[in-house]
Amino acid sequence: MAQIAGAEYVRVIGGESDPSNKEALELAAKQLNELNAYANAKGVKVMTENFRSLTSTAENCLYLLDFTEIGLTSDFGNFTGPKKRASLHSTIPKSQTIHAKALAKADGGIDEAEFESCMDIVKEAKYEGPITIVYDGPNDMWQGIENVRRIVERYL
Repeated sequence: MAQIAGAEYVRVIGGESDPSNKEALELAAKQLNELNAYANAKGVKVMTENFRSLTSTAENCLYLLDFTEIGLTSDFGNFTGPKKRASLHSTIPKSQTIHAKALAKADGGIDEAEFESCMDIVKEAKYEGPITIVYDGPNDMWQGIENVRRIVERYL
């Protein structure tokens, strides 16, 4: 289907297993390699994202990159907690795409300081690939996207 639609890439979730499940991670790598071989034969590349439980850690994302020939999307909003910045530092330099998702504050506005800290990592990594602007807050979606775009634009 991706080939017929003219897509260069398909994004596949790495898995739903607990991130500490090494057997599941190895199985995911094996299956992603099989899918990638099939997709490549059709002129399509496979990517995954730091999305859902198995790829919720930078270590697991990097494992998949080391043991497969797939690409990676790093999403600012998908790493959480005290390791978020370190995780983004690890994955952004190896990412083909970035989802620049801003966290919303209680009032629905963008947490600009947190978002700018993520964009600082993009700049430090000298990342030059595609950046997808994402707003997932409670306020007007289009205004939220515009607010995120204005911040991203300062880093380009």
